[in-house]
Amino acid sequence: MKNLKLFLLLLIPALFVFTGCGEDDEDKDLSPTINFLGGSQFVSDDVTVEPGDTIIVGINSSENSISGSKLNNFKVERQLTGQNSPAVVVDSSINESTFNFTGGFIASTSENVETFTFTVTDKNGEFASVSFVVTTEGATTALGSAQSFTWERCGSTPGTGLSTFGLKWESNTGTSAIITEDADKLVILTAAEWTSITTQEGLADAVDNGTGVTQYSDVSSQASASYDDVLATKNGSNYYLIHVTNGVVTTPACGTKIVITGEYKE
Repeated sequence: MKNLKLFLLLLIPALFVFTGCGEDDEDKDLSPTINFLGGSQFVSDDVTVEPGDTIIVGINSSENSISGSKLNNFKVERQLTGQNSPAVVVDSSINESTFNFTGGFIASTSENVETFTFTVTDKNGEFASVSFVVTTEGATTALGSAQSFTWERCGSTPGTGLSTFGLKWESNTGTSAIITEDADKLVILTAAEWTSITTQEGLADAVDNGTGVTQYSDVSSQASASYDDVLATKNGSNYYLIHVTNGVVTTPACGTKIVITGEYKE
């Protein structure tokens, strides 16, 4: 009997130890659930789009099955890179056990990176969020294939073949042919840019942000020579990338004749 009493005395504390180790509700995740809808029509992961594209998003959410607290609010925020705080674009009060959302958003109209965050909150203040990053990049158009050009001037007559590019050639000095700007803009580029500029957008950027000059005068008016000079012009709405490669000087009856040749892209 004494042994039985001793066994019972040892067993009772042990029971308290085992029952006291069970997980209570405070240790469980009581937040609601939120997920993106699948399907090719919806954006649910990081994506790259063109400026002004429409982004379609689908969301489903539900209350936590343990807490049973109904959903109270649905919010959509978007934050551009460099923006101090997100912009709230949807902020809806709800009183449901489940909530679905489908909507479209217009991407940034300029090149940028922004984060879209979708948050659902229940009546207990518990919340859950999902997000993705939208990178906006401008569409690019490849420059056309290189085409040959010929600029020619003999004696005092104006040069020919230049008007397409917004250039003119009306004089020489004792050492140089003087090609002048007759367009919206003329810039002098590096030789490497003949190959490194590959898109119309890149060419436009090089011209628009380059330092404009009024003339190009690096072709000799005295002797034939090879060149590796790169120019670019804007003439109206068109941009031209020009590679000057040769200048041939002769003296026919008309006077000093200079023929400048090379290639261009647009």
